[in-house]
Amino acid sequence: MLHHGRLKFLKLKRILLLIFIFCEFSKLSFALPKISRPEFFWVLTHPFVAKKTLTVSKDVLKITLEIKKERSLDTLISGGNLDAFKHTFWMAYLTSKIGKRKALKLGKAHEKGNYLQYKKHKKEDGQLPDSISTVMDLWNNNLGAEIYLTHKTKDKEILKTKVIEAVKLGKAKTLKTNSRYEFLDCDSNVIDLKKYQGKWNVPKCLINSGRLFQHKFF
Repeated sequence: MLHHGRLKFLKLKRILLLIFIFCEFSKLSFALPKISRPEFFWVLTHPFVAKKTLTVSKDVLKITLEIKKERSLDTLISGGNLDAFKHTFWMAYLTSKIGKRKALKLGKAHEKGNYLQYKKHKKEDGQLPDSISTVMDLWNNNLGAEIYLTHKTKDKEILKTKVIEAVKLGKAKTLKTNSRYEFLDCDSNVIDLKKYQGKWNVPKCLINSGRLFQHKFF
């Protein structure tokens, strides 16, 4: 009976922990403005690392906002070097804490959530999710995991420095824009986003990171 009671207590404790984590994840404006079904499923299947993941995500949000304020990369949170840093650093730091497989699974869950968000016409970082932005994010997620595996350090500041270096060297991916931060296609024509409102496939152009350093800030 004592053993059975302990099992019930542990089960209740796990449920309460999941509820707490779910509520906390839902508050995150970094990558989880409102936790999606795929992300919630990831939390359910990874309960023992979910809280650690939440802490990492909060740290990444804080550091990304600091970099935006410093303007050491650019200020473009959607499609720019700052966006590339955010996803790359998130995965590098997360991989150092929970391993590559779990981290990348969460990254994929987030992108699946973005597609569901697009279908509901809900924006992320001021922009409606689209196919090429998903490709960009997945590339940068994989880059972040590889940066950790290359340097094998759990030091947050070192990982941050390595990710910034990678972004500056063009190893990450961004979306092509002009100096006014208008999205361009691969022929350098300005994209009229109104024409593609509600469409998943937008002719944005994926390019190597670093190019926006020459742009003026707004």
